[in-house]
Amino acid sequence: MTPFGVQVVVGIVALASLALGLYNLWFAKRAPVRDRQRELEDEIRGRLEQVILVMESASKQLKRGEYSAQEVPPIVKDTSEALKPLVTRVKDSELSWRAKNASDHLFLLDAGWSRVASGYKYPDQHTEKKVAALESALKDQILVVCLQII
Repeated sequence: MTPFGVQVVVGIVALASLALGLYNLWFAKRAPVRDRQRELEDEIRGRLEQVILVMESASKQLKRGEYSAQEVPPIVKDTSEALKPLVTRVKDSELSWRAKNASDHLFLLDAGWSRVASGYKYPDQHTEKKVAALESALKDQILVVCLQII
């Protein structure tokens, strides 16, 4: 190889190492941001998984006719309220959209669940037919919310 060819190769290697060094600097500078985003994403996923477990349990009880809770599980409302501030801080647009959608659906589910719970809390004010209709609507609503979250 000629001396000029060696100089060209050395120049290319020098530029490549400069580019790699700049990339590593940028990557290291963004590491805390990526770590924080990962924490937020894990928190959102964890909350949604907990709510899904509660909804699946309630759905199974409703299908067997064994559901008689007089109050809405607090995790439903808590998760709905907790997701709203987290959504704006997540950079992943798909997860952000899913979490915002889940928050809205959980808010509506809380309202439907309240009607069923009040039927058990105040049985004199609700007929069995009305409670059965509310339970059926709640089962459908739980299914829709689970499909939206997953």
